Amino acid sequence: MHQKKHIFLLSVFAVSLLLACNPTKDKWLNRKWHTLTGHYNIYFNGEQKLLDATTQLENGHPNNFNEILNVFPIGTEEAAKGVSNVLDEASKKFSGTIALHTVGSYTDDAYYGIARCHYYKRDYYAAIEAFQYIPIKYKNTSYKNLCNSWIARCYVGLDKLGEAEAIIGSMLTSKNYRKDEIAHIFATAADINIRLGKYSSAIENLNTCLTGSLKKEERIRYHFILGQLCAESSKKAPAIGNYTKVIKLIPAYDFDFNATINLTRLYDLSNKKNLAMVRRNLKRMANDDKNLDYLDQIYYELGRLEIAAKNEANAIKYLRLSSEKSTKNKAQKAKSLKELALLYFARKDYKNAQAYYDSTFMNLDPKDKDYAVMKATKLVLSDLITNLTVFEKEDSLQALSKLSKEALEKKVDNWIAAAKIKAELEAKERKKQEQIAASQQNNQSLTNGPGGAPQLP
Repeated sequence: MHQKKHIFLLSVFAVSLLLACNPTKDKWLNRKWHTLTGHYNIYFNGEQKLLDATTQLENGHPNNFNEILNVFPIGTEEAAKGVSNVLDEASKKFSGTIALHTVGSYTDDAYYGIARCHYYKRDYYAAIEAFQYIPIKYKNTSYKNLCNSWIARCYVGLDKLGEAEAIIGSMLTSKNYRKDEIAHIFATAADINIRLGKYSSAIENLNTCLTGSLKKEERIRYHFILGQLCAESSKKAPAIGNYTKVIKLIPAYDFDFNATINLTRLYDLSNKKNLAMVRRNLKRMANDDKNLDYLDQIYYELGRLEIAAKNEANAIKYLRLSSEKSTKNKAQKAKSLKELALLYFARKDYKNAQAYYDSTFMNLDPKDKDYAVMKATKLVLSDLITNLTVFEKEDSLQALSKLSKEALEKKVDNWIAAAKIKAELEAKERKKQEQIAASQQNNQSLTNGPGGAPQLP
């Protein structure tokens, strides 16, 4: 009797599960079943794929510390193409969640995942359409505010900053946001501010963003950007505070190094104690093996330090070292060469100035704000040096024409004697090299034997 009862109960449970598997039937058991399976099956796998793609983009993002960093490290267009297959797989998983678990609680999450996949693929129009659809389809979705923030980011990607600013501006009037929404919305606002050159607003919005829920890496990036923005806005105290916070968060070495370097620029170098301290710290960094790849930046800062201290000879020495060590960092090389060009120009040493302006121009990014000015100065200096060379040649000829016959003959004799000595020294050097080569050949012959093959003992 008991066995029949158990079989009956199991049968009822099995039928209930089968009924619950219906992807569209909107009953309590059905919804709970599809919420559970929709989350822990296909949807979870889709989130993992999306996470893999975004992590790859973030890790490969090029950080140019010579400029204000990007708020969002989403990689390059080439990198986006490189992860497109992974993002397509993630989209398929999310689409499967929608198709198989329509009445579950994770269908709006799945649409949200698909929209983000479009964004990271840089298919911004498709992303906008997907983000707009979610709050229309799901009136009570928790993603409404985040979707609007993402739409603003999509317009940034399309280089439509006016539309992006309008969307995010209307959102900033409200303060009733969750912590995760605060981080997303105000970081988006700061990104738009920076692109529009509105640094004061960017500082305010990034500070608000930091009150939200953020990963450690995001906090490091945003504090670093705040340091840059405050320094650009001549707000030294908050700049120092933000760079110090970066270092305290124990970041990746490139952030640690550049935060330390940027701190050295913020001290008042008219104070002799500060000057001595910064010089000592920079030299200590130059002697640290960990900084071998950053020597160009360290020597550049030492060069700027010596300019501030009015030690031009040392400044030139360090800036030349910086240029020599810049084998990979083209932007840093251009900065070092530019400082040398300006130094020589100020000294009215136009020949060296022209040479360094030429070298700077060869390494300068055409998008650099000083590109047009550097190009114009280079052309003017080139014309000036051409004219100076002509004048010097004419002056030399005129000076020779004013010499007496005896003085002119003596000068010519001296030139001939100097040329003869030079020729004799060159001949001796050639003979010496020939003797070394012959000696090496004889030694090789003795070793290998007359047939060219090594001789057995």
